[in-house]
Amino acid sequence: MTKPIKTYYMNPNNMGDLLNELIIPKITSRPIEQCLNPMHFDLMGIGSCGSSVWANRFANPSLHERAKDCIKIVGGKLNHKPCAIWGTGFIRDYSDRNLKLIRNNISFIAVRGVLSKNIIEKSLGNSIDPVLCDGGILASALIAEPVDKKFRIGFIPHFKEHGIAGEIGLKQLMDQMDDAVLIDLRNEPISVIK
Repeated sequence: MTKPIKTYYMNPNNMGDLLNELIIPKITSRPIEQCLNPMHFDLMGIGSCGSSVWANRFANPSLHERAKDCIKIVGGKLNHKPCAIWGTGFIRDYSDRNLKLIRNNISFIAVRGVLSKNIIEKSLGNSIDPVLCDGGILASALIAEPVDKKFRIGFIPHFKEHGIAGEIGLKQLMDQMDDAVLIDLRNEPISVIK
């Protein structure tokens, strides 16, 4: 049996994170196993979890102690096993702090975009040359048959802001359009892609 790739990603009911479970096995021909400990992943996948690579990102000392506890888990030493960042992004920029990587053998293969790349370079103090893209760009590879386009416009609120969509009148706007659809990222990923 093929050894699973220990993949770090969050697991809310959110298409972006759930795509890891579909895309990574598809492109690697290997199963994945979700790993929620940033000290032990092989691959950090699609999502906004990139800040987890910084051991001392927290301004709050009690949170910083939790990060130090992660290092204690492996006997006070950094994990030397190689790991990769692939299609990952950052929500917050902690580069104004003296950051240290939580792992010492991280390859930045692909990051979500230029902002994520800039955060890493500023934090590391040197340049990197990753591919700039969200791993979700490969989502169409999960659909075997062509899908007929039914709508001209698709509105896609962030999964945490889906309830706000009604409050800001998006639903009312869509009711006035016969060629628009509201796409709910909390639905099953293949139906969202289609």
